[in-house]
Amino acid sequence: MSFIDVVGIVARLAQFAGAAVLGGGSLFFLYGVTPDARANWPAGLLRIAAGVGAIGTLGWLMAQSAQMGDGPADALNAAKVWSIGIDTSFGRAAFARLIMFLLAWIVSISAWRGRGLWWALAGLGAGISASFAWTGHGARDEGLAGAVHLTSDILHLLAASTWIGALAVLAVLASIAGRPRAVSGAGQDALEGLVRFSAIGVGVVGVLMASGLVNSWLLVGPAGLGQLLTTLYGQLLVAKLALFGLMLGLAAINRYRLTPQLERALKDEDASPFAPVVRSILIETAIAIVVLAVVSWLGTLSPPIDG
Repeated sequence: MSFIDVVGIVARLAQFAGAAVLGGGSLFFLYGVTPDARANWPAGLLRIAAGVGAIGTLGWLMAQSAQMGDGPADALNAAKVWSIGIDTSFGRAAFARLIMFLLAWIVSISAWRGRGLWWALAGLGAGISASFAWTGHGARDEGLAGAVHLTSDILHLLAASTWIGALAVLAVLASIAGRPRAVSGAGQDALEGLVRFSAIGVGVVGVLMASGLVNSWLLVGPAGLGQLLTTLYGQLLVAKLALFGLMLGLAAINRYRLTPQLERALKDEDASPFAPVVRSILIETAIAIVVLAVVSWLGTLSPPIDG
């Protein structure tokens, strides 16, 4: 693997993470906990996500220019980077993504607050997440198979964004609530957020599993099952599934053990139970980042269906 390949993978990771926190985090502020209009951290979190995503998108376009051109020097050739972003279908999708990231960043630094802001950022985040389907394996097929693959890919991306973005916000909420001098009502906000996310969690997991099965079938196929442990693509796919299973386990612990414990503790005005909640959410978030890194790597490899 060359240095440019590594840069491309890291850039994809930055885009995925930025899109997930931007879209899923904004959505959480609509169905989960609407933050106090006086709080600065919600818009700040989404501003950082939009900035990271924009930098990642530009870096990915530059890496593509180097890979498709004559070497690393072409990464700094503005004309060639522009050509990649205009003359190729995946480049146009990435260019549109860059514009949406920049627009989200501008909106996040504005004085606009309230549900309108979260709706705007959630819409931009959803558009950014969906755009990855046109720069990955989901855009490779034609006809009915192509339509099914593209739709499944989009649903998978949106569901993953919903989950990961909520984790990022919940980690902040639980951390704030667990401080010695927590803001009044922070504990109840964290608990309410956990409960509301758990309510939609089953649906999110269902979409992830169903769309993941469709994507895996179209990319691996029956003939490719025997290659899952003998090819790098297969090994990374198995690793992704194992990490996903671990995230499901942690999510179940949060829902059925830690959240009820937290609810009982808040009635007794005890803040100490936030420590295990914060730890569990941070671990789940870290695993999610590793999953995104694996997905970023998978996007650079040829699937078994290619032979």
